[in-house]
Amino acid sequence: MDMYPGIGLNNIRFGITEAELIALIGETDKACYDAYTERRQLQYNSLRSTFWFDDTNLHWIECSHPALQLNDQKLYEKPVGDAIAFITAELGESSTLEDYCSSEYYSFEAHWLTVYVEYGIVNKIQFGYLFDENDEPILPI
Repeated sequence: MDMYPGIGLNNIRFGITEAELIALIGETDKACYDAYTERRQLQYNSLRSTFWFDDTNLHWIECSHPALQLNDQKLYEKPVGDAIAFITAELGESSTLEDYCSSEYYSFEAHWLTVYVEYGIVNKIQFGYLFDENDEPILPI
C-alpha cells in the first residue's frame, strides 16, 4: 500500500466523497461518527485503514496495514529510529515527539502526518490533505 502525503493512499485521493470511496473500494466494514473529532469515519478491515470525512470530502487517513510504504520503503513494524530518519529525509521536515512511555507519536506538522509507535516499532500512520497559505485545503482531485 503506497502512501502519498497530502495526496492519499494508493488510488484513493483526498477530496473524494464517501460515495466515491465506496465506489472505488467497496462497502465499508464499519461506519461511525466520532463525536470528539466531529467527523464521519469509514473503516475497512482488509485494508486496516480508516478514512475520515469533513462535511463532504475525505480529509484524513489512518493506516496500519503491513504493506504500508512510502517511496517503496516499508514503514509498518519498522524500528522507530529507522522510520523517523527515513520519513524526515523524504519529507525534508523534522518531527516533534509526544512520549507516553510505551507509545510515542511523531508529528510532521507541515505534512499533516503522524507516526504512531509502540515499544519502539511503527504500528500506525495517520495523514491528511495539506493547506495553502490562506489555510484552505489543497485537494489533489
